Amino acid sequence: MKKGDRKKRVAQFFLEVGVLKRLPRSGWIQVGVQNPETVGSHSFRTALIAWALAKFLNADTNKVVKMGLLHDLEEARTGDLNMVNKRYHLNDKRAKAYSDALKNSPFVIEALVLITELSMGKTLEAKIVKDADKLDLFLQAFEYKSAGLKVADKFLHSSRKELRLKISKDLAKEIEKSELVWWYP
Repeated sequence: MKKGDRKKRVAQFFLEVGVLKRLPRSGWIQVGVQNPETVGSHSFRTALIAWALAKFLNADTNKVVKMGLLHDLEEARTGDLNMVNKRYHLNDKRAKAYSDALKNSPFVIEALVLITELSMGKTLEAKIVKDADKLDLFLQAFEYKSAGLKVADKFLHSSRKELRLKISKDLAKEIEKSELVWWYP
């Protein structure tokens, strides 16, 4: 492959990943949030949460940050399938969507290995990222509840139930005790 071809493919990958910045999280739309978070913003905070959890648990921070950034990348191809959509989505082709979305990236092999590890959910790093994903949902529900969205309680409850790590459960308790904009004068 020529150098120019590789650069073109990587540029195309960057453009495709940009879809995630514009793709709203569909579960929030279904419950009436007018301007919900995007998949890109969710993935960003999930990666930061995963990094913090990894520090608490002495896990591989490099791996969890990458997994956190990649965990919903396939949605650039599939769209955001919320929990209700997933009940009826009979044609599970996430692996193909990941593969197709990553084919132009300069790290396709590494990314697919990380996605496989994450989907198996057996390593500490995979468990951290799965909890980080749910902890971000918990945080988003807390933010929406603080803004007056009553249905956010359902999301608080369901995401809290799915947390597996003690540190994640402890952090959820701390979040609930916190003021939304604690740093604002």
